[in-house]
Amino acid sequence: MVTCTSVLMAKAASLALAAIVIHRLNINGCSFLSDCEQLVQFLNKADCSTPPDWRIKPFTQTFLNHARTMSSQVFKISRNHNTKTNVLASQALNSQASHLEKLCSFEHCFSQCFVVQALQSVDLNDVTILAPRCC
Repeated sequence: MVTCTSVLMAKAASLALAAIVIHRLNINGCSFLSDCEQLVQFLNKADCSTPPDWRIKPFTQTFLNHARTMSSQVFKISRNHNTKTNVLASQALNSQASHLEKLCSFEHCFSQCFVVQALQSVDLNDVTILAPRCC
């Protein structure tokens, strides 16, 4: 995302995107994991009106709007337990493919994967349009 200007903003955007996808899949009671302690603490506060960085407000608000309707929770995981995520993110960044056919690794997935369908139905502008543009 061109509009992300910090690691914190990228992590907030990824949680917002995840919440939109989970909402589209109509999954309740979902647990979201992040290795960003500052973001997890903020999202678990009763008052989320003042984020640690004002630039992440659109992403955190998008996340909260979707996550609160799903009875979800946000948990902190240590970075050393987050290696698979880093590998997948690196592969996605290096991939020239613009399609999602090989995204799902669930062994019992049907030919019409509901995860892929949900991801394809999410317009990334749902997340990125809310982000402030940098000069």
